[in-house]
Amino acid sequence: MSPCDGVTIEDMGHKMGCNGVDNGKLSFHNYSVPRECLLNAFSDVQQDGSFSSSMPKPRDRFLKVADQLLSGRICIASMMQSVSKMSLTIALRYAASRLAVGPTGHSDTPILDYQLQQRALLPLLARTVSLQIGLNYVKDRWAAASGFDGRPVDPKIGLEVVVLCCAIKPLCAWNAEDCATTSRERCGGQGYLSVNRFGELIGFAHAGMTAEGDNRVLMQKVAKELLGMLSWPAIQARLAAADAAVPALAAGNLAALVAGSSLPAGNAIAAGAVGGVGLGGVGSSVGLSGGLLGTAGVAAAAGQLSGLSLEVLRKLIQVREARQLRQLSTVMRQASAAGGFFDAWMKQNSDLVQATAQAYAEREV
Repeated sequence: MSPCDGVTIEDMGHKMGCNGVDNGKLSFHNYSVPRECLLNAFSDVQQDGSFSSSMPKPRDRFLKVADQLLSGRICIASMMQSVSKMSLTIALRYAASRLAVGPTGHSDTPILDYQLQQRALLPLLARTVSLQIGLNYVKDRWAAASGFDGRPVDPKIGLEVVVLCCAIKPLCAWNAEDCATTSRERCGGQGYLSVNRFGELIGFAHAGMTAEGDNRVLMQKVAKELLGMLSWPAIQARLAAADAAVPALAAGNLAALVAGSSLPAGNAIAAGAVGGVGLGGVGSSVGLSGGLLGTAGVAAAAGQLSGLSLEVLRKLIQVREARQLRQLSTVMRQASAAGGFFDAWMKQNSDLVQATAQAYAEREV
């Protein structure tokens, strides 16, 4: 089999990883594609050469085609989870068997007993498990809204699924790179040997960050769609629930947030058991330290962190999402009124755009 005259097929060249995937480029020179061979699900070309489409706006046509990549993004996220799991499996098994000097002065202690090793690997393990739960949820939502059963899909549900698919892939890909790199480091010289596959895993993780949509560009789409969904009752209810938690947070009264929760009182996590996240870590990760809590709130909350519950963490994450989303909405509304939406979005508030999308994605997970 060979290309037709005027058709050129080329390989993209050797890559840093995934060379078993035949990425290539296809070009045409003075070659006419028969009209009946066009991919015309949404647009068509008539015999007289006139163009027609069920979607008048070019951008709408582009987005409709791009949305067909949703299943691919879920597949990439699944593959990235495999990278994370394989990396951590290798590193944890090695850490459990590699002996080093212990209290007796002899090499009789697995390095997994060391806090250095635990702090590096166990938070990644917890995050990978959480992402798997989140990914399973996104898969279920996508399958229900795929339309394969022939039933019409509510446009709002369809859009929400698009946002979920665009959000989960970056989280899984970034986590895969973090797991592969950290696991390689914590395995020392053994981790540098090709036989232990960390080189392949790191390269595959980087492929996942770009395949089916660059991670950062996907996060831009997430933030953009969230702004359009801001008026939805479900979104407004979520923001209102976050607002209701602010007074207790501002007063440092974390125990009040657990009142009325469905979680049992014994479902508390010691601050040192969540990857070494103390008050500063929790506060900075949810964008609250020095801001919402303030000095008095931090002092009041510090004594309660030994019993920091999952419910409190959940509400902190909800508040972070609400704050970021409202701030981005205000900034972009003002920029739009002044005629500078593009510059505000692309050149002046990129960090806020990314932070808003990530806050949403991590709250969903």
